[in-house]
Amino acid sequence: MALITQDFIVRSGLVVQGTADVSTSTNNSGALQVNSGAGIAGSLVVGSTASIYGPTILNNTLQANGAATFAGAGTGLTVSNNALVSGLFTVTNASTFNQVTIGGLLTANGASLFNNSVFVTGTNILTVGTGAVNFGGTLGVAGVTSITNSTTAATGELVLW
Repeated sequence: MALITQDFIVRSGLVVQGTADVSTSTNNSGALQVNSGAGIAGSLVVGSTASIYGPTILNNTLQANGAATFAGAGTGLTVSNNALVSGLFTVTNASTFNQVTIGGLLTANGASLFNNSVFVTGTNILTVGTGAVNFGGTLGVAGVTSITNSTTAATGELVLW
């Protein structure tokens, strides 16, 4: 192995031909190993899997042209600013969202639990399919109420004025 103790400048390209894949960031042979920082002014193209051992900061856009998986211990994926999802967004396990704005249709294929108030603003309509609606408290209606079938009062009295 040659030890170079001065700046080493390559003006026409450098090809390192190793004999084995790299599995850690230190003590490799047959591959390019940088024991300090590396600055890359142009594009970086990796022909196979890229493994990064340590925190990673991207100072610009992250574009994933295939599936993206965020796994491991801890919080998984944390977004501290706006997130835009242009296609299908699927959550398969319990998740917590502090504030979500949905510009289109929200579909919940399972039971949904809301632990706070739910507001339908504007002239929009809240529609329930053929199932029943149960209210645990008082139902207040500010506008005209239309009932197209029979009404049953289980307890108390029905007051009409």
